[in-house]
Amino acid sequence: MLIAAKLLIGLIAALHLHFLRCIAIAGIYGAATAARRILFVQAVPALLVLALLWLGWAGCDSMPLLLRAARG
Repeated sequence: MLIAAKLLIGLIAALHLHFLRCIAIAGIYGAATAARRILFVQAVPALLVLALLWLGWAGCDSMPLLLRAARG
């Protein structure tokens, strides 16, 4: 049961990271093609969260655990 829970937590963390990357890429593309405001509204917050997660700080106790589970 514990292994299944860890796999589920890892999957959820991997999906969160994937969607954050997609949001950042879409924001950068939108800023390059449509309006520069999109960069500050969409891409910068997503990149900031990704950077904080990469550094291991997320403002709560569970996210570093999720990242460790996603990294393997």
